[in-house]
Amino acid sequence: MRSDGELSAGLLSLRGNVPSTRGWPGMALPLKLTPDQVDRLANLISEKRTEAEGIVRGIYTSYQDVVGSSWMGGAASAALGKQDEFMGVWSRLGRILDDLQSGVIGSKNLLTAQDDDDRSKINQISADAGGSGMNFARL
Repeated sequence: MRSDGELSAGLLSLRGNVPSTRGWPGMALPLKLTPDQVDRLANLISEKRTEAEGIVRGIYTSYQDVVGSSWMGGAASAALGKQDEFMGVWSRLGRILDDLQSGVIGSKNLLTAQDDDDRSKINQISADAGGSGMNFARL
């Protein structure tokens, strides 16, 4: 498991040269990431989601093991209720992380497809296209 410092350093390395949004509340400036950085970001989201899910489920299981066998009463029931509530929050957060990862990958795929299309159109233009493209030979 990475330390918080390693995670922060990893995220900062993905950030690229992003201007500050200080003074512009609610404004998000675009990140300028390479395709490799986008892949690393998507993988990092997936890794951390899986890691966090394991921790949350471990805590939940530990509470269930303790309550009823060695811990009873109102406090035990309240603790289990809070754990159930927390699992609901985690479930929503997990879906958000899944959507974020899908969005990151989907955005990369759209941009890659657009780049490929642009490259294809540029390659269709030639100096002596003979009517199939722009004829720069006449200039």
